[in-house]
Amino acid sequence: AIKACEKLKNLTTKNFMLHIVGSCGKNYLKKLTQLIKSLGLEENIKFWGFRDDVNEILKNMDVGLMLSKCEAFGRVTVEYMLNYMPVIGVNTGATPEIIKNNENGFICELDDLDALAKLMQKFIDNPELIKSMGKNAREHAVKNFSLERNTDNIYKLYQEILNQ
Repeated sequence: AIKACEKLKNLTTKNFMLHIVGSCGKNYLKKLTQLIKSLGLEENIKFWGFRDDVNEILKNMDVGLMLSKCEAFGRVTVEYMLNYMPVIGVNTGATPEIIKNNENGFICELDDLDALAKLMQKFIDNPELIKSMGKNAREHAVKNFSLERNTDNIYKLYQEILNQ
C-alpha cells in the first residue's frame, strides 16, 4: 500500500491519506517509517497503532484496502463493508469471494502496484463511486455476513447434523 501511494502521488494532484491501523514490531515500524520518509509520503500516511475503537475510526474513512497475501476469511473486509466502505482487495484467499469486483469494490493482482494505484485514483477522482459502491458493500455484508445470518447458518448446520 505504501509503495502504491508513491505511484498514486504521481497520478493525482488531489490530497489523499492512507491510514494504517494495527500494531507491529518496533523494527518493522521503523522500516516502514523510513520507507515512507524516503518516498516523501510523510503527509500522506498515518499510523494509528493498536486501537480498540476501530469502527469509530472507519466511520471517517472512504475506502478499505485488503492486501494480505493470505487472508483466510476476511473479517476486516467485512468490517470495512459494514461501514459503507468499498474495498480494494487482492486476488488471494477469501478476498475475491467477499468483494464483488466493480460492484462493492475492486480486485487486483497481488503486488501489482500500478493497478492498485490506478484503482485508488479511480476512487479519488470519482467520489460518487465511493458512495454507490459503499452502499453496495454495506448491503452485501449485511445480507451475507451479519451476526444474524451467521447464527442462522450455524443453527441450520447443527439441525442437519442432528437429523442425520
